[in-house]
Amino acid sequence: MRISVDLFKPELDNCSENRLCYDIKLLQNSLSLLSLNFFSLPFIYPLEKDYNDSVSCLVRAFQKANMLEETGFPDAATTKKIHELCSISMRIRKYIDEIRYISVVSGKKYEQSDYLPALNFIAVFNPCLEIKESDTFFQENFDSFCRYYNCFGENAFTNLVQISERIISALPDRFFGNIRRDFPGKSILRGCVGTDIAVFQSCLRYKSYINKWNIHIAINGIYDDETEYAVKKIQHFCGLEENGTVGFFIWNMVVNQ
Repeated sequence: MRISVDLFKPELDNCSENRLCYDIKLLQNSLSLLSLNFFSLPFIYPLEKDYNDSVSCLVRAFQKANMLEETGFPDAATTKKIHELCSISMRIRKYIDEIRYISVVSGKKYEQSDYLPALNFIAVFNPCLEIKESDTFFQENFDSFCRYYNCFGENAFTNLVQISERIISALPDRFFGNIRRDFPGKSILRGCVGTDIAVFQSCLRYKSYINKWNIHIAINGIYDDETEYAVKKIQHFCGLEENGTVGFFIWNMVVNQ
């Protein structure tokens, strides 16, 4: 993943509009991926290709979660951290896929290298383990795992996979893309602003696309006339009072279903 910090500066004379849009979209997609795996970040669907207030809010939340200067701007330190955590996120998901292929119960004999994903996966969630990154240190890393979990002998590999599976089962649904975002607690109406509005608009755009509702709204974090009109259309579809206010029912239908 490459994000050019220069593209986010005001001096845009030397870069094309298409490249600028691509890099901002890449930033937004990366933050959406990270918000699945790192729960200190608010989840938001990928947004527009412009660097608006909603994106700035998400960048600021990322910076706060990672103890970086909260500028709302993807500076060098922020983009470096995004790159680092995206790499970890993609590795975690790859590990999970590979762990699920291992079936110790079946009695099949696996090579040591087949257990490497489970070992690395546990190390991500347990920083107390002294794990070296290189695959050539498998035996040393495995010994470290055995000492930490006090499991030795023939059952050690079984325990390795079982512990991995327990961690996977403990991960929230959100980690696997099943997103739930609680209702903000009070109705949303014209004039409201913030991340909750941007999330609602993003989800509404997505639901409109898959359900062919023909609703086109900007994702700007502002509950404007356009958003209110879209909500009234949904209320009309559902046989509800067309007041343009997002209550508990409309929120859950759009965001959580």
